[in-house]
Amino acid sequence: MTSPETGTSQRVTLAAQPGEEPVTVTATVVKVERRAETSFVGRLVGLDAHLDVLFPSSDQPDTYFLSRLYGEPCWVQDAHFGPNGFPYFSNGFGARYLKMTGIALELEALLDQAALERRLVKEIGPEVPLVLAETDASQPSTSH
Repeated sequence: MTSPETGTSQRVTLAAQPGEEPVTVTATVVKVERRAETSFVGRLVGLDAHLDVLFPSSDQPDTYFLSRLYGEPCWVQDAHFGPNGFPYFSNGFGARYLKMTGIALELEALLDQAALERRLVKEIGPEVPLVLAETDASQPSTSH
């Protein structure tokens, strides 16, 4: 797998559901950064990502905004916009009080690799609880 630098597009083949064919998409990691904010549920600390995914049936990408909070084992979609800008849904950063929607494991791997390359994390991977790299801000006292 090549390095997913910011704005670098990569062709990724997504595993198929039973009875379906795999699909190859072009994925662009636009942004992965550390983020912390306070919401009505408390302090949210983790990673904030922007991912564009161009499907073969479209000439414009779907846009995903995702987060992975401290201690979480996977990325969760905060917002998903279709190729025409239509919002399928749009929640705030780290919204876990609503239905959580993930992404394909192959796309998670791109985001994980981008976070590692940016030295934002100590531990990340499939089903591995997120541990952020040391900074001036400490890790949250509880995981979400």
